[in-house]
This record gives sequence, C-alpha cells and structure tokens, in this order.
Amino acid sequence: MNHDALHEKISRLLDQDLSPEEFAELENTLIHDPEARAYYRQQAQFHSLMALEFDKATNTHPQLNSVVSMDTILERQKWRSLKVSALVAAAVVLISILSLNFFLIPTPSNTLSFETAPASIFTLTKARPNPNKPHDQMEPGDSLKLDQGALSLTFASGVRSIILAPADLTLTTGGHLTLQQGSAWFDVPANATGFTVTTKELKVVDLGTQFGVTSRPKGFDEVHVFKGSVEAHSLRKKNTSLTLNAGNARRLNTVGALVHIPADPSNYLTNLPNALPHVHWNFDENFQAQGSHPIANSIHTQANGTPEITLGKVGAALQLNGSDAFLLSDWNGFAGNRPRTAAFWIKFPKNADFTGHPRGIVGWGDNSIKNAKWKIALTANKKSSSPTLRVSWGDYWIDCPTPLTPDTWHHVLVTSSGSLDTQNRPHADIYLNAKKVRAKPRPIGHQTLPAPNTKTFTRNASPLVIGNDLRSHVSRIPLHATIDELFVFDGYLPPEDASSWLQNLTSH
Repeated sequence: MNHDALHEKISRLLDQDLSPEEFAELENTLIHDPEARAYYRQQAQFHSLMALEFDKATNTHPQLNSVVSMDTILERQKWRSLKVSALVAAAVVLISILSLNFFLIPTPSNTLSFETAPASIFTLTKARPNPNKPHDQMEPGDSLKLDQGALSLTFASGVRSIILAPADLTLTTGGHLTLQQGSAWFDVPANATGFTVTTKELKVVDLGTQFGVTSRPKGFDEVHVFKGSVEAHSLRKKNTSLTLNAGNARRLNTVGALVHIPADPSNYLTNLPNALPHVHWNFDENFQAQGSHPIANSIHTQANGTPEITLGKVGAALQLNGSDAFLLSDWNGFAGNRPRTAAFWIKFPKNADFTGHPRGIVGWGDNSIKNAKWKIALTANKKSSSPTLRVSWGDYWIDCPTPLTPDTWHHVLVTSSGSLDTQNRPHADIYLNAKKVRAKPRPIGHQTLPAPNTKTFTRNASPLVIGNDLRSHVSRIPLHATIDELFVFDGYLPPEDASSWLQNLTSH
C-alpha cells in the first residue's frame, strides 16, 4: 500500500468511514509494515491532541458559557468519537501485533525435537533460556551450531530433516527454518505443504516433497528435489523463481540466477548414522570407497601402477610395492581446519626403504603452500632402523616416538580437532595399537609460521592419495607396505569415543 492510500485509509478509519474489507486490508498492512504502524500512531496522536486542544478552548471560561450551542455539542461528540476511534484502532493494531507475537511464542506446533549422531559436537543457543525446558527441543528463535557429526530434526508438523556438519541453523517458526550453513535433507508430509527453508541467498518453499538444501559460507547455495516439487526463489536477484520437480536441481551463480545442475542424492544423509559420518576403503574386493558419509559412494579411486589385493588383517588388503603402485581418488578431502580422523591397519616388510622423504600413507591438500596439506606418513628414525609415524600439516608435524616393527600389523588412529594453540600449532591425538601416544607438534625452524589451513581447491591441490606423497606425479615416492580397513571420519574423536571405537580392534 503506497503512502497516499495509507493516509487516506487511516483518515477514513478515524472518521469511522471504512468498509470491513478496507479495514481488513489496513489491518494487514499495519501488522506487517513497521513504517505503516509508526505513521498510524503519528496520525492517531495528532487527532487526539486536536481533540484535547478543542476541549480546552471551549472550556476556558466555563462561567461565561453556561449555555452551550447545539453545534458545539455536536462538535465535541464528533471529537470524542474520533478519540474513541483512535483508541479502538490502536487497540486493534496492538491486539494484532500481540497475536503475531503469540505465534512466535513457543507452542507444541512450533517446536521441534532433535537427536544427534554419536560424537557429534553442537551448541544450542536458546532465545528464551529456561532450565526446565527439554534440552533436545528447539523453539522459535533458537539457534543450533553443529561443528561435527549429524543431527535429525523432527517438527511437530511431521517434517523430518537430517543435517550434516558443519551447519548453522535457526528455527524461525514451526514451518520455517533458516539455514546459514550446512547440508540438509527434508521429508515434508502433505499436511505440512508450504514448509520453507531460507539460506543467505535462497528461499525454498515446499509443495509436498523430499528435497535437499546446501548452504556454503564461501560457495553458492543449492537445492535438489528428489520427490514432488518445490518453489525456489533467488534472494540475490529479483523476480528469479522456479518451480522444480523431482530430479531437478539448481545452484545460484555469481549474479544470483538459478543455474541447472544434476540432482545428486549422494550429497545428503537420509538417516542418522550410528557413528561419525565416514568414508571407508576395506579393499576386500576392489579399491572403491563405501561408508556412511554422503560423499562416499560418489568417490572414484583410481589404481596407479600395479597395486594388488592380498590377504589382510580383516579380509583382504591393499598391497603396495614401493615402486609404482598407489591409489589416487577424486575426493578433495576436508578443507581448512575442519576436524578429521583417519584410522587404518598397516604392515611393511623388512626390506622397505624409508630413507629420504617420508612415505605418505594417506593425505590430501596443497603441498606448494605452507601448512596447506594434511598427511599421515612413515619416516626414517635416526635412533632405529625401523620407521616412525608422522602426522604433517606441512611445516608443522608430530612424530611418534615409538618405532614400528616390520612384518607386524599395526593399527593407527589419528584424530585432529582443528583447534590451534597460541603458537598456531595444531592439535591431534595419535593412537598406536589402541594406546595413546604422547607427542606434541613441532615446527620447522623457529620462524613465524601461518596457521594450518588445508587447501583443497587450488591449482596444485591433490585429492586424497593412498600410499604416496602429495607432490607432483613425477616426484612422488610410493610406499612399500600393506594397508587394510582405511577409515576417514568427518570429525574429531574425543578420547572416550576413540577408546570405544578402538575396543573393537581386540576382536581382530
């Protein structure tokens, strides 16, 4: 409603000359438009003040006005009516605003319950803190930040959602979720049609369906439709909206347009995992990955040289000859300081050569930028003929003090929280054969070094490599060893969770 129309309707309201239809239209405008409410209050006050001034003027000398004309009486009645109208209208607006706020007040239909997967780390911020309220429920205005793991949301309307970390979300109302960051899958029943998800640049309105939304802090948001249809609206470009049916997906581009991309269900979890989402190479039949992480089934792992499948610690294993054999995937790994964990069995022969540059077991990132990679390797030990384990971010690394014995299976678990100390040194817990190793990261030399920040999408970045270094192909030095049951977890395993997971090793 423009300003002239608003002024005309408010004036007619104060004059009690507004039809029910026009009153409803004005009421709706006042509820949703703060500027319109402010203008209404200004006009109502103005009319009320005029009425008061009129009363003062007509009662300045009451003893001289014992006889009051009929015109004056009618005029006073008119102003009283205006004051009453103003008060009534103000009450209507107040009630309307209170009604609007009422819908934001937590009610059973506006709340949701959530459940997290094991080892998930999250922070729940309550809009209205109340220690007596359940800790697994969200109310309108509550925000939840998921640093690692996954969680499931169950709305009172029956909407279900599975969200993968890292994620940051706010419950706006029982039918509206704001997703500042994260990868979220939604299953919306017919009775909840109209359920809405908003990101920083995208608005998705459900039309009865299953769909996924991805919001990235430094990337372009996406929507994927798996069943039914949704309305997708770009918040960066006016009048850009589409109805998307099952099998369709869109990504925002630099100008805010919705660009066609293939719909990819593998980007999303549809059930809550029973552990941290992970990628798993068991090497029992081939070199391909499996696992509970959405990306697992879409990873392609290529054999280089002549790697073989041999008898392993659990079933079959990957055998690398130290000459030309290694595996190269097309998965870029986890970027930045995102928490991560790798676990595997490893065995190497007595004649394996570890002199010179460390031999990579698993890693990814950009080796050409300081502290932009992440790698676990075996390196020569000056005090022993056997190698030791090294975790490297580049110019920071952690060496295990215990040499590994040849022709013996060793289990390794390395878990990094992503946190840094005051000297920019990274944190990692290392477990060798289910026992925690005491070791601290140390830098190269004494120069000031940049904080570790794994780069995965630069020109020189290497995707995940198994059994080799992250250098260019010509300068790589393959590993001579056998690897079995390689897990890469999306997150950090705190000691209690690591201990619980490692207890399963005793059965092998």
